[in-house]
Amino acid sequence: MDAGAVTGNLDDLGAERRRQLLDTAAQFRAAACRTIGRPVDLDSESDLRTVLFDELGLPPTPGHATDTTALYVLRDEHPHSFLTYLLAYRAIRAIGGAITL
Repeated sequence: MDAGAVTGNLDDLGAERRRQLLDTAAQFRAAACRTIGRPVDLDSESDLRTVLFDELGLPPTPGHATDTTALYVLRDEHPHSFLTYLLAYRAIRAIGGAITL
């Protein structure tokens, strides 16, 4: 087998793994939307602030932060399935974007 074939196989594996991770992220996104009963852009700070603090009535984080650290603290203090799905979505998206072979 030549080196080009090995590289091609690794590229295919990386692409397949990314696709699987993005599919999993989509499942978590769908679950989060089902939890609140409507579509929401999980990558939009504005949308997240509306859902978290207005619709779900969770206490605002300092500065209404929606970064991952603030969301973990919020989830630990005020468990809600939306937060669980949101954090899982973010973790999977981060892993999917980091895969390189």
